Amino acid sequence: VDRKLLDIMSVHEGEARILTENCLPHETPHYKSLREQKFPVNLLVQGMHACLEDGAASVESDKTKILQCMANDMPGGGSHDEKLGFALRRANNALHAHFALAAWSSAVCQGAVHDFDRTNPGTLSLPKLLRMDEERYRVDLSLAHSETIQDSDLQALAEGLPPSVVDLRLSFSSCPCISDAGIQHLADALPAGLHALRLDFSNCTEVT
Repeated sequence: VDRKLLDIMSVHEGEARILTENCLPHETPHYKSLREQKFPVNLLVQGMHACLEDGAASVESDKTKILQCMANDMPGGGSHDEKLGFALRRANNALHAHFALAAWSSAVCQGAVHDFDRTNPGTLSLPKLLRMDEERYRVDLSLAHSETIQDSDLQALAEGLPPSVVDLRLSFSSCPCISDAGIQHLADALPAGLHALRLDFSNCTEVT
């Protein structure tokens, strides 16, 4: 699958904060998660609410050309407006899922996986946003070394896995509250087309 990587940078309290699709050089998935927990929560929320068609360009004609290209890249028949609508839904879903995965570790700590936007309750469910990214082929997430994650959090993640995923890598190493029940939730929801699976439950004392 030809898919461009998306990295997002901001400055918060005088320091650079960055979200990356992959680990930085010499960085483990766990330290990637810790790094991304420092990304401003308000920007994560804005990203999950954002719609690309509402964006602006320094030259207005550039936006028009970009939207035209998005519509033209859609295969099959249909009117320009139909093809553009489909392209925008696909792109927005991918963007929202990107921010949802970046927010997941923080959301687990806050007990906010199903309701991440505190100022607009009921509007942001991370599993729902991830599930809507129907063309996502890879999920790589570390929730390791968490004393707060529960079996119910694994169930929420399982509910959010898109059926399109073929490469799944999850780490729950050293999470003392996870048990066999949480693993069963994941097992029951594994996408049927998986080609690669890596699950790390090392040092989870309640797992038999």
